[in-house]
Amino acid sequence: MLSQSQEPVSYFIVDAALHLSQLVCDELKLPRLMLRTGGASSFLIFASFCLLREKGYLPVQDFPTKE
Repeated sequence: MLSQSQEPVSYFIVDAALHLSQLVCDELKLPRLMLRTGGASSFLIFASFCLLREKGYLPVQDFPTKE
């Protein structure tokens, strides 16, 4: 498949949501590099979990229900 001028694939870069990529990488015997592509807002949300727990906002204890 590869011509003389092409280098072989070293690893597979994939979005973390593509779970089936592990099967492909296993079949091709390639290492997989997973990236989270949610953007800066996702990074800020994940980074703030510890602070939200420390301040008592998480886990949510009393969630109002509609009646």
